[in-house]
Amino acid sequence: MKRTLTFAAIAILSCAAFNGCYKQTQYINSIGATIDSIGFTASGTTQVSFYADTSTHNPTMVDVSGQTTIYTPGTTTQPSIKLIIPNVAGSYSIPSQAKATVVTSATGSGGTAATSGQIVVLSTTSGRLQGNFTFTCADGTKVTNGQFTGIVGYP
Repeated sequence: MKRTLTFAAIAILSCAAFNGCYKQTQYINSIGATIDSIGFTASGTTQVSFYADTSTHNPTMVDVSGQTTIYTPGTTTQPSIKLIIPNVAGSYSIPSQAKATVVTSATGSGGTAATSGQIVVLSTTSGRLQGNFTFTCADGTKVTNGQFTGIVGYP
């Protein structure tokens, strides 16, 4: 009996030691890019959302939206970027396999849709979506050096 209790105590302490050393990585939703020549960044769950569209299947699409809290000087416009992408690693062309929209003071609150470009989903591990993008909009707005990372949520 004493031997069993000793073994159980050692097992419990060993598990506690391993669990105490385990560091869980916290991911912060973020999206960044260069819109024409102006830097765009948004981070945190209040500025950036990643929601799976559960009505689509094979593959499920994800709506990625990022909006800054900084208004364009002299306007009431908060720049934003919206992507609609498959929740599967791969390279997707715009507008046939993925979609993108950008809102700036030049486009107005309705924004302008991307007419060409590419979104690359690098990873979808453990519900975390990560990738990059570049696209050109109908009005000539160019979005380059785009990157996104975040945890996909379900409404």
